Amino acid sequence: MSNTERIRLKEKKLDFKNVLKKEGIHLSQIITGIENISIPIYIVTLNGRIIFANEVCAKLANFENAKNLIGKRCYEVFRSEHCYSEKCPLNIYKKHPETNRSNINVKVTLPTGKVRYLKANHAPIVNNAGEVIAIIELFEDFTEVKESSLKIMDMLISLAEGDLSKTLVASELHKDFVEIGEALNTLSISLDLGLRNISDAIRQIAEGNFSTEVEWEMPGIYREIAGNINQAIKQLNNVIHQIQEVCTAIRDGDLTKMVDVSILKGIFAEIGYVTNEMSISLDLGLRNISDAVNQIAKGDFDAEVEWEMPGIYTEIIQRINEAIKNACKVDRSRREALEQLAANLMQFETSADRLRNPLAVIMNTLELKDELGGEKVLSTVEEMSKRLKKELDEMREEEIKTYRLTEESLEKL
Repeated sequence: MSNTERIRLKEKKLDFKNVLKKEGIHLSQIITGIENISIPIYIVTLNGRIIFANEVCAKLANFENAKNLIGKRCYEVFRSEHCYSEKCPLNIYKKHPETNRSNINVKVTLPTGKVRYLKANHAPIVNNAGEVIAIIELFEDFTEVKESSLKIMDMLISLAEGDLSKTLVASELHKDFVEIGEALNTLSISLDLGLRNISDAIRQIAEGNFSTEVEWEMPGIYREIAGNINQAIKQLNNVIHQIQEVCTAIRDGDLTKMVDVSILKGIFAEIGYVTNEMSISLDLGLRNISDAVNQIAKGDFDAEVEWEMPGIYTEIIQRINEAIKNACKVDRSRREALEQLAANLMQFETSADRLRNPLAVIMNTLELKDELGGEKVLSTVEEMSKRLKKELDEMREEEIKTYRLTEESLEKL
């Protein structure tokens, strides 16, 4: 402490003594006043020994009276994490005696094990030489406030984590926190009801139930959420109903129905567009198939089908064109067989005429055998027989050729 500060302190003491003397106030009366004050006060020496305490301080420490505190060590009565550390007021005033006052918020454990939260205000007591010889400490017990704030904080954390089961007992809170506790309880109930309504509505959508809209008698954002959920239900119900109708029509072979995308938004509109494209694609594909089959049915095998369509339609095109090629080959073979049969019939007719001549000669020769003689008859019959054999051989060759053409046509069918 500087000389200037010592002088000022002495001047204050002199003025204070003069005032006391003038007013007739004795030191014992001042001590009695301090003892009766409602704030816990005690005085401790620099070695930690309590030399004074009022009754309120004794009550705070759960002692029967103030006398039982005298002689105790401060760290035995008010134990905290500051004890033996640089933050302990005793160590502060030992190292820095020029310090006038300090205050700290501290969590103390009493000899009974009970925990209290205190705001400790410290001031040094100096002798005439300006040396710190003791410390006076005043406590402000804010345990009830601290515990109430911890309960409220725990409640807020639970709400933030989605645990809406906790409830504050407002009557157990500090009077300054009662209204906050009641408001948090109301908030918890409102959140629980609102979130459960939202959960039920989402489960309804997840289960595919779009028949009923949600109805909540709740204010603010919940009314807005209910409106948005109902809008989603309407959209889902509308698009699903339309797609169901289109799919049913497609199943029944009616490819004229379309989804009305003008009343849809977002992904629902995209689904509608894709469904319509599917119906158009099916209609085009099936009509192309119908035209191709009709072409085959009419016996038109001159040209292959050409569609610029993807997927299964490409495969169908290949199959139809293969069928057209095979049918064309069969038709060509059939025509060749018919032409061969017609030629054979004509050949058979010609051959029949050729066969009749030798037969007639043979028959006439046999009738004139007596006149012609046996040698002449045999010579004539032999010659005519050779002509018959030649004609029959040629007919046989044509027969084999016709059989082969017919067999090939049958294999291609």
